[in-house]
Amino acid sequence: MLFRPEITSCLVALGLVAGCAQAPTNGAYVSDAVGDILSSGPADVVNSAITVKLTDYQPSIKAAALSSSAYAGSQAAIEGAAQGVTVANSALAPQVSLQSQLGGVSEKDTTGTENTTGVSASLSVNKLIYDGGASVSGINAAFARVIAAEAQAEEAITGIVADMASAWIDLWQYQQRSALLAERSQEGRDIVQQMDRLVASGMVDKSSVASAKIQIHDLDIEELRLSERVSDAQSRLSKYLKHDGGAVARPSQIISLPTGKNAATAWQGNPALRGTAASIVVAEQDVQIAAAQKKPSVGLSAGVDSPMSETSSTDVALGLQLSWTLGDGGRRDAELAARKANLTREKQQFDTQKRETVAMLSQMMKTRASLLSSQSSIRAKNAEVLASRDTLKKQLATGQADLKRVIDAEIQALRTADRAIEIDAEIMKLDVSIAAQSGRLLSSFGIPAPQSNITKALDK
Repeated sequence: MLFRPEITSCLVALGLVAGCAQAPTNGAYVSDAVGDILSSGPADVVNSAITVKLTDYQPSIKAAALSSSAYAGSQAAIEGAAQGVTVANSALAPQVSLQSQLGGVSEKDTTGTENTTGVSASLSVNKLIYDGGASVSGINAAFARVIAAEAQAEEAITGIVADMASAWIDLWQYQQRSALLAERSQEGRDIVQQMDRLVASGMVDKSSVASAKIQIHDLDIEELRLSERVSDAQSRLSKYLKHDGGAVARPSQIISLPTGKNAATAWQGNPALRGTAASIVVAEQDVQIAAAQKKPSVGLSAGVDSPMSETSSTDVALGLQLSWTLGDGGRRDAELAARKANLTREKQQFDTQKRETVAMLSQMMKTRASLLSSQSSIRAKNAEVLASRDTLKKQLATGQADLKRVIDAEIQALRTADRAIEIDAEIMKLDVSIAAQSGRLLSSFGIPAPQSNITKALDK
């Protein structure tokens, strides 16, 4: 076998290329990598290093939300979507490419072999002039995707804040109701102990005291149930923030609710609806992009080609490029029809969401008005019940009232005061829900909604 340098050079080149090729996929590596991520990821929704005080309602929830991994992740997702605008804008910018080759060429014919070594280079510049509006529609769609990402992020953070606020309110109400029940139960026990002494002296019937003790035991069972609810609320709150324990403060009234004409248009601030509205814009632009595929594309092209041989000439090219697909077997028509169908679906989804949100907000506002009316009534009733209970206590001392009536009055006073706390909590939780559905919750807590630099610039 004769030694041929050109064949040896080709084999060496192939060996170098093979050595630089991408390594084959490794399923075990991928599986291990996924396992490592799952085992090392944070277990908490928020930064557990932050410890808040349960006396600071608004500052604590704000700090927990801003330090949450969900907030950071949402901001990253938005910035990722914002990069899509840069990608879309690049279609309108000149496209410059350079190709170069360092090496040699061996040409062999009947007259002999000619070897050429050196560097060849090719520079090309292309600028889009017209594409039927596809590029502009792509840019518009990219902007709309940023707005959709911001709306999705706001919806997610709003859900976390609403859950935190609801857990805080529940913890407050169950602690208050548990303390009230313990206080009133103790008052009942004190009365029963006094009656026990009278029973021992034969002045009071034993059966009436036994009946009162049964009622007190029922209150003890109820106190245990409330204690479980306190633990549950503490567990829910601990998912989001690390607190110093102890009694939780009454939530401050920081939420501003829509009123008057604003109430009728409150649905417009709903983050989910804003996201769906942005998706409609994306779908509309996708239709325009599909329609533009039926139109010609025109661009300006320029290039310089310098060959490896010094004796060869350098070529320069400049001109217009026209590209127009006249037939594709119906592919473009089918794609356009599919995107129009998707646009119809997005619009129908928006209409459905809008009706549901408007109905939900309307019902919540009515429920709130009803609870406010009940709140006034229960407070008035509570004052009357306490006055009646105090009167019966005095009559018990003089023998004008029996123990059962006093205990019944004590329990009625407990129920009335307990219901007053419960209504307060229901109103506060309803305010959180209304603010969440109308897009007011984050601003109420002083939490900025995640936003890209692109939309921040548009707001200025």
